[in-house]
Amino acid sequence: MEELETRRETFIMQRGDYQSLGASVQPHTPAMLPVDKNGEGRGDRLELAWWLTSADPVVTRVTVNR
Repeated sequence: MEELETRRETFIMQRGDYQSLGASVQPHTPAMLPVDKNGEGRGDRLELAWWLTSADPVVTRVTVNR
């Protein structure tokens, strides 16, 4: 699997209808998770996966509490 050279544009679907496109959105992780502490990360699912599998004790605590 490879990354595309340019990211395709992604939209919010109005009422779940794929033919009714709403606002354009950018990839990012949920703001409530401290995935990117310094604001320089990628902000995508891969960064979230790296954070979930890290050795940081905060991640373990957050996962157990959820």
